[in-house]
Amino acid sequence: MERMAGHFQTMLEAIVADPEQKLSRLPMLTAAEKQQLTEWNQTDAEYPSALCMHELVEAQAARTPMPFAVEHADQRLTYRELEQRATSWRIF
Repeated sequence: MERMAGHFQTMLEAIVADPEQKLSRLPMLTAAEKQQLTEWNQTDAEYPSALCMHELVEAQAARTPMPFAVEHADQRLTYRELEQRATSWRIF
């Protein structure tokens, strides 16, 4: 509730600052929350750009076969399962 109240306060401050602004353009997040989202989303990682995606998955499966690689709805695949499925679909 405290967080929601803070969002409401942020919106009210924005309305006072610019009463003509569209409701859909009003900010809800505080500056601290925006900064936290920015930090959380800094997920860039270096990877070998000379390798294809299936080669990256194969290498990860060899290093850590048991963690979940993908998840959709109620289905999860480990890196090993993903690699096995990808290998079984190969034509070459």
